[in-house]
Amino acid sequence: LLARTAPEEPEVFGYDEFLRRVTERAQVSPLIAEQGAGAVLQTLHRVVGHREFLEALAQLPTEIQALAEPVPHTP
Repeated sequence: LLARTAPEEPEVFGYDEFLRRVTERAQVSPLIAEQGAGAVLQTLHRVVGHREFLEALAQLPTEIQALAEPVPHTP
């Protein structure tokens, strides 16, 4: 499915817009959206590995990075 979609240009926006979009798309409260985004980031960390996750996380605004805390190093 991903291979069939056209690549999109990255869009830069901050934490408030990120949370607004998650809230709107998931149709949940901002608190639930924030908790869910954190859970997704933490799960992604387990799936892709520590180094790759930190490289991806470094490209995000500090406030969004904080959603992934704690980011333990597990070999």
